[in-house]
Amino acid sequence: MIYSDDGTALSPLGVSSNCERDSGDPNKVVANAFDGNSGTSYSTCFYIGSGYSKYIDFHTTIGCISQITIWQWWSGTDNRLTDIIIGWASAPGGPYKETWTASNLNAAGATTRVKPTPSPTTLSPTLSPTLAPTLAPSLTPSLTPTLAPSLSPTGNPIEKPDGPHPVKAEFSRSYQHIRVHFDRATNQPSLPCQSLFIPASVNLLGRGHRCYWEDARVLVVAIGLDFDLVPGQSIALAGGKIHTEGDANAENALTGVVVLRASLSTAVSVGLVGETKIGACGGVFDFTANGEGSLAKPFQYSWALVNNTGSGWRNVLNVDAAQTRASIFSLNGTIIPLGETVVVAVTVKNWLNDSATAQISVSKVSSVVPLLLLPSSTNITTKRSRMTEINVQVRTPTCLPNLRVNLFWTQISGPSLIPLSGTRASYVSIPAFSLLPSSVYKIRFLAKAFSATTNATLGQNSVVFSLSVANEPLRAHIAGGSSRTVALVASAEPYHLQFDASKSVDPAFPSSQSALSFAWSVKDATTLVERSLNSTGAKATLSTSQLLGNRRYEVRVNVSTNRTDAANATASLILLTTNLPAPKVTLSSSVSDGILDGRDKLVLSATARLANAPTSTDDTSLGLQWACDAADFNISDRKNLRSPIDARKLIFRPDVLLPGKTYEFSVSTTVRYGVVEATGSASVAVRINSPPTSGACSSSPAAGVALQTEFLLVCEGYVDDAADLPLRYKFQIVSADNAQAVVNSQTLSASSATFLDLCQFRSLPSYKTTVSGGSSSSSSSSSSSSSP
Repeated sequence: MIYSDDGTALSPLGVSSNCERDSGDPNKVVANAFDGNSGTSYSTCFYIGSGYSKYIDFHTTIGCISQITIWQWWSGTDNRLTDIIIGWASAPGGPYKETWTASNLNAAGATTRVKPTPSPTTLSPTLSPTLAPTLAPSLTPSLTPTLAPSLSPTGNPIEKPDGPHPVKAEFSRSYQHIRVHFDRATNQPSLPCQSLFIPASVNLLGRGHRCYWEDARVLVVAIGLDFDLVPGQSIALAGGKIHTEGDANAENALTGVVVLRASLSTAVSVGLVGETKIGACGGVFDFTANGEGSLAKPFQYSWALVNNTGSGWRNVLNVDAAQTRASIFSLNGTIIPLGETVVVAVTVKNWLNDSATAQISVSKVSSVVPLLLLPSSTNITTKRSRMTEINVQVRTPTCLPNLRVNLFWTQISGPSLIPLSGTRASYVSIPAFSLLPSSVYKIRFLAKAFSATTNATLGQNSVVFSLSVANEPLRAHIAGGSSRTVALVASAEPYHLQFDASKSVDPAFPSSQSALSFAWSVKDATTLVERSLNSTGAKATLSTSQLLGNRRYEVRVNVSTNRTDAANATASLILLTTNLPAPKVTLSSSVSDGILDGRDKLVLSATARLANAPTSTDDTSLGLQWACDAADFNISDRKNLRSPIDARKLIFRPDVLLPGKTYEFSVSTTVRYGVVEATGSASVAVRINSPPTSGACSSSPAAGVALQTEFLLVCEGYVDDAADLPLRYKFQIVSADNAQAVVNSQTLSASSATFLDLCQFRSLPSYKTTVSGGSSSSSSSSSSSSSP
C-alpha cells in the first residue's frame, strides 16, 4: 500500500484506453482514470513539454492509447494529488519511469480535476502482477500487446541514473539575475534559456534574457526587460538537457523549483528634490522623487499635499498631485497666496510592494526668487578618487524686467579646504583626490537676483549640498595570474619563487604606495599548515626546498594601510607542484584588479621557458595552448579574438565576454622527455563588469518645437551591482541627420552619430530642457564605475 506524507492510504489508479492528445495543444495529453476502491473517475491533464521532446515523435507515431502508462496516488480524504509516475513502455533504451511531485507538476503547468460522473465500465479492472508490487497488483488486460514485451516479468522497469536536481533558486540582490543551485556538479551545457526551461517558464523571463553557468553547480539566468516572474513563483527546467558531470546517462528530469526573494536586498528609499521657496512671480515648480530600490522595474508614484485644509487652491493642487503618476510633480506656484506654506509628499512603491515616503515644505515669499533646478538630492555620496560635479540649472524670474542673476559657491564646512572651480557659474567641479574619505563636506550655492538698472538686490535663493565621501576598499593583487605550475625535480638545485604584489593599491591614495603594509603566507592544502614567507614589502620569495611534489599550495598576501577607516584586502595565488621538469609558465592580464569594464579590451600575456633555463627570457620555441573554463565560450573561435590562438599575447574582441560572468583563462605548454611529458601552466580569473540594465528612458512630449517645447527626459528602473552604485545619468542630443542611424542601431554605441551633452553626469534620472533646431534628444545611463 502507498501512503501520502500525511499518512493517508492512497489508491492506485490505471489509465484507460481513451488517453488522447488535446486537439488544441500538441504537448497536452488528457488521461481518464478510475479509482477501483471508491468507484470515482478522474480526468488528468499533463504536458509533455520541451523536456520530453525526444519522445514526442515516439508518441506521435505509435500513439498515446497503449504506449503510455500513468500511475497516480491521491489522498483518500481530499483528493489531493501527491505524485504522478509516468512510464513509457517502449521508450528508447527500455522501460522508463519518471516521478513528478505535486509541486513540480503544478510548476510544469499541469492541472487536475475530478469528473462528476463515475464511469467504471470504460476502465480495465486490474493491473498486471508483472509490475513492481508498490505500483499495483496486476496489469489491465485491455492494454495492447506492445506493452508486455517491454516490461520485465521479474522486476521493476529499468530506471535511468538520477541526474542533477535543482535545490534552490533565488533572485540576486539587484533582481537582475536568478541563480539556480543544483545538488551536484553538472556538465554545464551551453544552451539558451529556451532549451533549458519549458516554454511557460521562458515566457516569465522577459525580453533579452540569457542563461550561463557560474560554475558546475550554479546556473545563472540574466532576466530580460518586462519580466513577469515574481518571488514565490516556480520555474520548470526541461528534462534531459542537463547531465551529471562525467555521466552522460544521468540527465535531469522535468522539475520545477520555487524562486525565492533575494536573501540580501536593496532597501527602498526616496528623496524629494525641489524648491523650498517660491517667489512672488509664481510659476510652475518641479519636484522630483529620487528613489532607490526599484529593483529592475519602475516605481509606482503617489503624490499628495500633506496639510490640505480643504481650501479651494489647496484642493486644486491636491487633485493635480493625486493625478500625477510620474517621478516628477509640477506644482502651480502662481495660485498659492503669499505667505502660505504647502507640504508636498511622495510615496514610491516597487513591484515587490516595498515602499518609502518623503516630503518637502514649500513657502511662498514676497521677494523675487530665482528658480533653481537641482541635478540631484542635496545629499550626495561621492568618492575621493572621483571628480565630483554639480550643475544647478538657474532660471531668471520673468515677471520683472531688467533682471540679472549672480551666482556664488562657498564652502560651509569640512575637514579640508575644497578647491572650488567656476565659483561664479552654475557648475562646479571638485577635482579627484581633493576630499578626504569617510568625511562630510557642505557647500552652498547662492543665486541673487539684481535690478540691472539700480543694482538693488530683489531676492535670492540658495541650496546647501552635503557631500559624504565614501570609504574605498584597498585592492590587493599578485602578479602572474591566479595559479601556476611549479616543477620540483630531485636532481635539480632548489630555487626561489618570486611573488610581487606591488600593483596593490589604495584607490583613495594611489600615490602613497609606501603607506601600504604586506603580510605574506603559504598554506599547504593537504595538511592545512600555514606559515609566513620571507618578504620585503610588496615582494616575497619561497624556496622550492620547502615544497612537496604533487601538492596544492596557496600563497596569500594581506594588504593593509595606516588609515584607520580602510579595511584590509587579500589576494592569493595557487601553486600546483609536480615532480616532473615542467616548463615555467607565467600569465598576466590587462586588468589589474580582475574586473574588466565592458567597454575595455582584454589582453592576456604569457611567457614560457624550460624548467632549467638559466634566464627568465621567454622561450618562443615552446608552443602555447590557451583554454577557458566557460563551457559557453569557445576560445579557439577566431571570431572571438584579434590575435592567433597560439599567440603570446591573446587579444579579445569587444563584447564577446558576457557581462556579470567570471572567466578562468589558462595557458600551458608541454615538453617531452623521452616517453615522459611534463606540462607547465598558469591561469588568471577575470570578471566582466555588468552595465546598468533593466531600465527604460522616455521623453515627454515625444515631439515638439525647437527652442520652445520643454522636454522632460526620464530614465527609470535601471539597476546595477552594489559595488557600482550610485548610478549617474547623462542626457544627450544628436543631430537630426544622424537620428535615423541611431534608431536603426541596436545600441547607441553601435551608431556612428555624434552626441552632444545636455548635462554632465548627475544622480537624478531626469532632465528638463529645450532642444535647438536640427537635433534629436536621447538619453543614457552610467554606473559610477564607468563614468568619467
